[in-house]
Amino acid sequence: MIRRLLCQLLGCHKKPDSLRVVIGPVALKGSGRMVQKQITNEQKVLLSIAPTTAAGKPANIDGDPIWQRDSGDDSIGVLGPVLADGRSVEFISGEGTGVATITVTADVDLDLDEIRNISETFEISVVSPEAERLNATVGEPELKPIL
Repeated sequence: MIRRLLCQLLGCHKKPDSLRVVIGPVALKGSGRMVQKQITNEQKVLLSIAPTTAAGKPANIDGDPIWQRDSGDDSIGVLGPVLADGRSVEFISGEGTGVATITVTADVDLDLDEIRNISETFEISVVSPEAERLNATVGEPELKPIL
């Protein structure tokens, strides 16, 4: 039908050769969102993903996701071992303060020979902890000087 329509539009008198249109590969541009969390340099936090379809239903991914720290050095924090399911990792704060950016990337195309990665980013702000106690003490009594 398309061939006939093109031939009518272009005035073809013979059967046209094939017309081939190629589109792709399709990739989600800027597909991720940024998840932000603030912790102190005395804490750690679990980072996790739970892939879903556009309708919000649970979705599979092809293989294990890749977790990487994109910014921030070890003084701000490090990634612990990836949990067995590959979908979670701990961010363990260092002694310093600052911002660390962690990206998780997963192949959402379930065909073995195709890859379509999407990513999400975590921005972890590490701050100094606030005082929780004053720890007041009373010293031993002493004689005062006589005036």
